[in-house]
Amino acid sequence: MKRSVIILSFFLFSCVSPQVAVNKNADFSKVKRVAVLTFNGPEGTAAADILTTTLLKHGADVIERQQIDSVIKELNLSQSGMINIENTRKIGQLLSIDAIILGTVTNLKPSTKYLMQNNSNSFNSLNEIKGKNIYIQNFDPTSSTTILETTAEVGLSVRMVDIETGSIMWSAYMNWEGLDTTTTMQTISEYFIKSLSQSWKAIVA
Repeated sequence: MKRSVIILSFFLFSCVSPQVAVNKNADFSKVKRVAVLTFNGPEGTAAADILTTTLLKHGADVIERQQIDSVIKELNLSQSGMINIENTRKIGQLLSIDAIILGTVTNLKPSTKYLMQNNSNSFNSLNEIKGKNIYIQNFDPTSSTTILETTAEVGLSVRMVDIETGSIMWSAYMNWEGLDTTTTMQTISEYFIKSLSQSWKAIVA
């Protein structure tokens, strides 16, 4: 069977850049080391891992996430309790970090595969195809079946919090559509770092 990929429709992205807010009073120059917490929401661990890898790739000093997760459990804190001066200072002193990055997976629609019937060069689906864009994963007019795959859609919301003051220094949100969940999260992370690098000069976009 021939293997090919045919794009049936162009990408229709929910937005082309993140929505960003920056605290004008924040002192990014004092941020030397950060910690990325596990994100809230589905695939939160994967989202945090991908953002951590992206930060490292662009020159940031990032603490191992398991260390901060252990401290949070030890102090019996939740992420909602992190935006508290007393709590953030405790964590900063224990882990020698200057800021923490919190996040939430606000939207997750994984890519989905469907088996289609091919009859006389026309497609008859046994299942409804959902998703903004559809790909033919393999196409052969002589074959009786074809695999279609919808694109994935992910929404991420993140914020950087000053350990000393508990203030939000930078926050961003982005919804994006890509070939699969991992690729989409990687794309969003790159856009986040590009935005953050404008304020935090320790990283290079």
